[in-house]
Amino acid sequence: MTKRQMTPSESEQYDFLIDKYGELLTLIDTHISSPRKERLVELHNKFQDRVLSSPASYKEHFHNAFYGGYLLHVLNVIHHGLDLYNLWKSWGVVMDDFGEEEVVFCALMHDFGKLGLEEAPYYTPSTSDWHRKNLGVVYDINKGLQPYMETTVRTLFLMQKYDIILNETEYLGILLAEGLYNDMTHRNLLQGDASKKLKTALPHIIHQADMSATVREYLTWHKETTEADEGEVLPVKKKEKFQVKENKLSTSDIERLKGTFKDVFEKDK
Repeated sequence: MTKRQMTPSESEQYDFLIDKYGELLTLIDTHISSPRKERLVELHNKFQDRVLSSPASYKEHFHNAFYGGYLLHVLNVIHHGLDLYNLWKSWGVVMDDFGEEEVVFCALMHDFGKLGLEEAPYYTPSTSDWHRKNLGVVYDINKGLQPYMETTVRTLFLMQKYDIILNETEYLGILLAEGLYNDMTHRNLLQGDASKKLKTALPHIIHQADMSATVREYLTWHKETTEADEGEVLPVKKKEKFQVKENKLSTSDIERLKGTFKDVFEKDK
């Protein structure tokens, strides 16, 4: 659909997302150094349609499960990540191995795998009205993509394909972004062995930025949908008539019960 074919509300939404896309490119330009900066811009421009249109999740009650939700989520994670970095820095947390560039880079790319691959998207609009209505599933996950490739793994795959170099700390920041919500990564954050514990705070900051942005987006959705529901006038249901069925015992049943209770009382004496 071209902009000329859009309704006024769709056109307004498109302009809003274009502005947000410009904000994303500005963050890349101001925080990422060359030559990685140029390669990131090239990659995003190649996937621009998906960056603008993809949701951040597939269920409406998860977070940002709507057109453009991915882009807004990534911007939230970047801003949350920078705020957390400065907060942790004010606490005196040792963060000598990374700075704002690494935070922005990991936050920018942590969910890029949700855009799918060049030939196929990760999310497609749900075709089941039943799943939409009863389960809140507004998008389907493309079964044509390799099922074993987690979102963060697909991100790393695309980065190496487009020659975007990252260091070990950034690798961990992206790989472990889903933290406790992914079986592949949570064991790294809950490691009890001192020799295997993470020696960098970056994955923790990226995970917390992602989690706080997700909670923020969910609560916004919850508030908006609750207010919308409160404005609806629900139909008054007619009182249902309940009939109590009479359970009749036969004479033999009554005699059997008398005998049972008689035996119990006689034992207690």
